[in-house]
Amino acid sequence: MSLSKRLDQAREAFARRDMKASAVAHTPERIAQAGEEHAGAGSQYLGEMVYGGLDGIITTFAVVSGVAGAELGTHVILILGLANLLADGFSMGTGAFLSSVSFPIALALSGLALFGLGAAKVLVTQRSALRSGVEMLLVGGLAASVAYAVGAALKGIGG
Repeated sequence: MSLSKRLDQAREAFARRDMKASAVAHTPERIAQAGEEHAGAGSQYLGEMVYGGLDGIITTFAVVSGVAGAELGTHVILILGLANLLADGFSMGTGAFLSSVSFPIALALSGLALFGLGAAKVLVTQRSALRSGVEMLLVGGLAASVAYAVGAALKGIGG
């Protein structure tokens, strides 16, 4: 039974105040039968296209608005808008590709960058470089772990 058919039955039972039919519509077995239908293999990229498109539109509009606010010529607005649009699209596309083929290399490099920035803090704090580096690595790792856990828990909601 499709998800929409099961939902329709549950709504009808609720509208009729039929507690028994409503309970049947909400049993784990009935819920498990209601498989979600998704598009083909290309649907996995839909979320990236939507978010990437929104990001591209917003940043390009912001650049064009800033240039227009500076009252530069129309040709400058068009050139900067088009350049930003193409560069943004290329950047997002390559970023998505690289992130999908490189989450171990990126993880190691991010860890090194966090440690390095933490160690560089000693220029201001006068503490141990090792301690500051490890501290920053742990804080960054914890933040990444929390974000990963939230993403894993919410997986499938947006796509």
